Amino acid sequence: MKKRFSVRVLSLVVLFFALSNCHQDDLPLRSSVNIGKSDLTGAIPCVTWNWEGTSDYMQTLTPNTLLKPWASGSSILYDQTIRYDYKSADGWSLLYNNFDPTIALPGQPFFALYNKYRGMLRFYFWIPSNSYTTSNYLEEYIRTSGSSSSTTIFNAASQEITDPSVSRNFSESIKPYAIPSSGGWYVSQFQVAYDKDLSSKHYYDIGLLMDLKFWQITDEKLESTSVGSATGEIRSESSTLGNIVISGAKAAFAIIDPADLPSGLSYLGDILSDVASDGASGLIEGIGNLISSGTHSDGQKVDLAITLNTQTTGSSTASGAILTNYGITMPGTVDATSASGYVPADNRKMGVFNLPVRPVVKVHSTNTSGHICSDVVANHYFTYTAQLDAATLAYLNKTNSNSFNQELFGGSTPAATTGTIHYDILGPGTYEGACGGDYEEIAGVYLTNWNNGEKGISTFNTSWAMYVRVYFDVIPTDGSPKTTFVRTFRANATTF
Repeated sequence: MKKRFSVRVLSLVVLFFALSNCHQDDLPLRSSVNIGKSDLTGAIPCVTWNWEGTSDYMQTLTPNTLLKPWASGSSILYDQTIRYDYKSADGWSLLYNNFDPTIALPGQPFFALYNKYRGMLRFYFWIPSNSYTTSNYLEEYIRTSGSSSSTTIFNAASQEITDPSVSRNFSESIKPYAIPSSGGWYVSQFQVAYDKDLSSKHYYDIGLLMDLKFWQITDEKLESTSVGSATGEIRSESSTLGNIVISGAKAAFAIIDPADLPSGLSYLGDILSDVASDGASGLIEGIGNLISSGTHSDGQKVDLAITLNTQTTGSSTASGAILTNYGITMPGTVDATSASGYVPADNRKMGVFNLPVRPVVKVHSTNTSGHICSDVVANHYFTYTAQLDAATLAYLNKTNSNSFNQELFGGSTPAATTGTIHYDILGPGTYEGACGGDYEEIAGVYLTNWNNGEKGISTFNTSWAMYVRVYFDVIPTDGSPKTTFVRTFRANATTF
C-alpha cells in the first residue's frame, strides 16, 4: 500500500541565502525597471558597521532611536526562527548598509547580510511609521531586470525541483504580518543558486527589483504557489539521506509544535506529517531541496525547501504598495561596486553549488523470469539498473568551476571544502505502483530511489520523468559550523 507524507503549514516564506563582507561599498537603489550605462553617476559606499556590536541600536544620526531587528522590543515582521541567526561566527557578513550615523535616514533604510557557506542572501528593510496599519498580510516579489536578466540564481528559491534548463528570474511569497503604526523590520531572503555566468555580466546588464505590497483580507480567497520552509534539527550524522534523523519541525514564519510530529523519524519524508495550521495555510508534500546549517546552539539546524499550495480566505478591503520596482545592484557582477547609488561591499560570486545543465541518467532494462510480486499475474518483469553519465559525474566535483563556486572551494587556501558528494537517482515507483510500498511525493510526482535498482513490468521508457538528488556537507576551514546541502534536479534519461 502506498504511503503519503504531508504537512499542514502556517504560512509562506522565501528561503535562506548568503554572500560576503562589507568593507568599502554598498548597494545601488533604482526606481526604474531598466538599467543602463547612463546610470553610472557614482557609487555610495557600504557604510562600515559592526552589526554584532554590544549596542542594541542601529547607527543613526540621532543615537539610540531605532532598535536592531533582532533586539528585544523591536517590531519583527519576519520569521522568529531566524531572529538570532546573524553571527559572523556562523558565516554571516555585511553586504549592504545605508544606515549612516552622519546623515538622516534615506527614503528606504536597509542593510543586507550574506552567508557564503550557505549561499543565503538576506535583506533587512526598516518600514517606518506609516498608514498601512489596516494590513494583515504582506506580499513580496523579487526579480531580475536588465538587458541580460536571465540567471539561475533563483532556481533553488522558486522551485521545489530545480530544472537547470529553465532560468527562474523571480521569487515570491505571502507572509501573515500586519505593519504596526510605529513601523517595523521586514526581512526578505532567498537562496542563491550558483550561476557561473553572473560574474561576466556588468551591473547595468542585470539588477534586482523588489515589490512589497500590503493587504487587508476579510472574506475573499487568494490562491498562490510559493516556496515554503520547514526547519528541524539533525540529531545524528549519516552518509545517506534515508538515515538522517529529524526531531522537531518549524515552518518559516510559523511554528509547528514538535509534539505533533511522530517519534522515531528515520526518513526525510516522515517529517511531513499533519500539524495544526493558521494564517495562510496549505498542504506540503515531498521534499525536493534541503539546506541545513550548524550553529553554536545545540544540534544542527535544518531547513527544508518545500512547495506550499496556499489559499487565504477573506475579502480585500485595503491594499497598496510599500515598495515598487525597488532597484538593487546585483552582487557578483563585474563592476557592482562602481554602480550608481548604494553598492555591495565587494564583487564576490554568490552561491555555493548548482548544475548548469540537466543531469543525464542512463538506465538498462534486464528481462527477469518470475512474478514481480504476488499481485501481478505476468511471469516475467524487468529490473532497471540506473547510473549517471560521465559528464554529470564530472559536475559533482568541488573543483569544477561550472558547478561549484571556486571563490569558496578553490585556491591555495580555500574557505571551505566538502564532505563526500552523494547522489540519489529518483524515478517513478513502478514496482511500488504495481505491488505497493513506500515512495516520496515531490512536486506532485511519486518517486522512489533507484540507486539499488527498481523493477517494472515493461522496459524502461526514456520519456519517464527522472530526477537526481545531490547532497553533501560544506565544511568551512575556519571552524564555522558545517552546512548540509540537498538539491533535486530534473534529469534527462537515456538507455545503455
